[in-house]
Amino acid sequence: MSGWRGAFDGRFAERGDETRVRAKTGTMHFAKGLAGYLFTESGRKLAFALYITDFERRRRYDASPHRLAPETQASVKAWIAAAEAEEERLVRDWISRY
Repeated sequence: MSGWRGAFDGRFAERGDETRVRAKTGTMHFAKGLAGYLFTESGRKLAFALYITDFERRRRYDASPHRLAPETQASVKAWIAAAEAEEERLVRDWISRY
């Protein structure tokens, strides 16, 4: 269940949506996945799969001899944080819209 442990620790909890999302995450450098079920405010149960990636940045990362450098890893972490924020925005929109 989201917001409780692991990759979901603290996610979706801000608005009290942590009990509305049951999903599996997947993360790679410049790629994020989230798939599962959500329970809408109207009582519907929806299945979803969401994938976010930046193919060009991943290609450059794979080709870089400096991919383990702290500044490169900071860039990766920032991208992942932005992707997770977008995941939450979309899922919360679906929870309230449907």
